Amino acid sequence: MHRFRSRSPGFTLLELLVVVVIAAILVGLAALSLGRNPHQDLEQEGQRLAQLFESAANEAHLRAHPWAWQPNAQGYRFVERRDGAWVPRSEAPFAPRTWPPGFTGYAIRLDGSAQSLDQVSFGVESVDLPIVLTLEGEGSTVAVRAIGDGRYEAR
Repeated sequence: MHRFRSRSPGFTLLELLVVVVIAAILVGLAALSLGRNPHQDLEQEGQRLAQLFESAANEAHLRAHPWAWQPNAQGYRFVERRDGAWVPRSEAPFAPRTWPPGFTGYAIRLDGSAQSLDQVSFGVESVDLPIVLTLEGEGSTVAVRAIGDGRYEAR
């Protein structure tokens, strides 16, 4: 007569593995549902542009060639004036970029004026135009402003 062993209480390795896989899938779905905060993305883009504007102003001064920041509906690029033409910059950190998710528009104007501009220019002198770049997103705005001496801030 054969005796069958009864199964000992507990879970098999396969059952535990299935539970771990299901838990990992649920955690991944929860992380995706949280998503990114469009306002935070817009603030980070404003901070990035303030730093890039400072760097571009320094490059224009050091290289003795005007630089400019040119935005469009898809993103923006930095250009350098060479032999009478604007030449796009492709090296980091000045490589072209696309706008972050949730971005809806921009406006460039001289501070205290209604005059709008199509680009931000950086001359060979260390004097900045008092520009304000306003970035617009889903229900929020961030302003990047020249504060003098080649410095910019985002608020």
